[in-house]
Amino acid sequence: MESLYGAQAIRMIQLRRLQTCLSTNKLQRETEIRVWWNVWMWDCWESAGSCIKQQLTIDPDFPVPMEEHAFERLDPSIDHLEFMIQSDEVTSRQPGLWAQMIPFTEVVAPINEIHELTVQNRISDAELFDKIEGIADKLETWKLNLPSTLHVTPTNLAAYSSTGLGRTLVALHTGYHHFSQLLYYQFLHQSTSTAAGRSPQIVEYARRCRSHAADLSNLLSRANSTPGCECRWLMVGHLLAVSSSIHLHTLLFDDDEIQIRNVKKMLRQNFEMMMELRQYWPGIDLAISRLQVFHRTCQQSMDTAFDMDYWMLHFLQRFAKPISDRYTAILPEMDHHATGLPEIHGSIGDSQGQAFDYRPWLDLS
Repeated sequence: MESLYGAQAIRMIQLRRLQTCLSTNKLQRETEIRVWWNVWMWDCWESAGSCIKQQLTIDPDFPVPMEEHAFERLDPSIDHLEFMIQSDEVTSRQPGLWAQMIPFTEVVAPINEIHELTVQNRISDAELFDKIEGIADKLETWKLNLPSTLHVTPTNLAAYSSTGLGRTLVALHTGYHHFSQLLYYQFLHQSTSTAAGRSPQIVEYARRCRSHAADLSNLLSRANSTPGCECRWLMVGHLLAVSSSIHLHTLLFDDDEIQIRNVKKMLRQNFEMMMELRQYWPGIDLAISRLQVFHRTCQQSMDTAFDMDYWMLHFLQRFAKPISDRYTAILPEMDHHATGLPEIHGSIGDSQGQAFDYRPWLDLS
């Protein structure tokens, strides 16, 4: 149903030709700009999740959404003549929170392309590292150029939540950490193989992946405990599933007791947030069942569970679809090295009709 509504939204803005025919009324114009960019962002996510070609392309001359408070102060009575003669229009029209989401939303397709080239074995190590560094530079440049008023601090969270924009501020940083954890994800497997000994870069990329996963989990937990900043969107379930899978990697391969204790805490937090989301989105069970299948994969073969193949590609990108067991031929077998993982069985049905009891995760200590 979401895909149907999204497709209708895309067709409507195409028929309206919003990129070339914006209204001359200032408020209407800014509303049209925000509508176009919101649909574009949905198109980026949906095309990635459904493996279809993106429909909307960016015109470099098309304006980005203005600062939110300035948008809220716009007077609907201002006509086009007053709009055109405002001498400070260019300088006063500062980009807002939604505008800041555009640069890292643009990396969705390149990250997916890297994963697909890796799975198809159509990219050399040199090309892979070059592409990774290019995207990493874009993400870090965005972070460095972010105004201090848009950083996640207690002061900023309180300020934005008081004006109804706390959730948007959190969504901004949630996207940054999610795309970053996706960018480095494939190096988790390589970091525990012989390749890691040959390349400190692989070890560093894996460290960044774990760091962003931790930042994402802690950010969402912090936001959900801050009135006006709670993140209760269905898509959060997929983000939590991916970050939880990264925490599982640490749980399996790290021997640092402090790190293990921290990831157990984050796994508990993630599951508590998923259970809270179930109050609003029954569809969250899909994300939970996908994580359950991932967990079984770790139990069956921890040495290959994080290998970047078509199954992993499906787990990371096709978030709107269920995933099947990775090792269907060895379902009864369990990797004895992975016995430290909590058993999962019991209450929420997954796509294979098996059940999922989240309580052992909440009892991690």
